[in-house]
Amino acid sequence: MDSRDQPAPDPPMNSAHARTHVVPDEFPDDTTAGDLEYQEYVREQIRQGLWSLENEPTFTQEEVEQLVAKWLTD
Repeated sequence: MDSRDQPAPDPPMNSAHARTHVVPDEFPDDTTAGDLEYQEYVREQIRQGLWSLENEPTFTQEEVEQLVAKWLTD
């Protein structure tokens, strides 16, 4: 069976188990909880984007240009 015939796995979940553990020494002394939450949010968005890139359909530049041309002429 070709790997393309298999269903894609579920995307990574933003859960306590999936979160990256941070070392306090990596951050300046004035780092706030909000700073840490934002960093985790950005990391999760990157994880999900990478998962999507590997597991969901993508378009070539030419395909996108054709779609946009259709939208602009309709």
